[in-house]
Amino acid sequence: MQQKLPERTRILFLLDGSGSMNAVWEGDQSRMDAAKEILTRLVDSLRVNPNLELALRVYGHRYPRQSNNCQDTRLEVPFAPRNHDAIINKLSDIKPKGVTPITYSMEQAADDFPATSGYRNILILITDGIESCGGDPCAASIALQRRGVFLRPFIIGLGLEGGKVLDCVGRYLTHTAAIPLTRS
Repeated sequence: MQQKLPERTRILFLLDGSGSMNAVWEGDQSRMDAAKEILTRLVDSLRVNPNLELALRVYGHRYPRQSNNCQDTRLEVPFAPRNHDAIINKLSDIKPKGVTPITYSMEQAADDFPATSGYRNILILITDGIESCGGDPCAASIALQRRGVFLRPFIIGLGLEGGKVLDCVGRYLTHTAAIPLTRS
């Protein structure tokens, strides 16, 4: 007998706010502007699902790169039903600054998911780079699963050449491949 998936879902968006997101992406648009556009479209497209809770965690956005703060991550918008506008509004406050502590952010994200049953938990990582703090995102992904946190991470890469580096964490999509996600 096949196990039935939970009817309710929690999606945590893990957004790269590191200094490299200031780089020009396409035309005069920065990588951060592209990420905000993707995230806004995704969040807007999810408004129709009443069985959904969303949250936003950002890393690399509070301290300058020179400080090399590898604990620069914060849950900016906690899980709640119908908090789409809170997430979209928070995006305007995010200014790229620091380093890329992907592993530490994933470890912290595990505690962002409330410890209640009956939910499918999904992590969507939006990044342009690889870990810059010496962590191992692959090990962090395995540790999350061992802790009983069911994660289906998707990585939306912005100018990330080394998509293979993050294959162990989840399904890697380029920026252009992510656009159809917002239409479904």
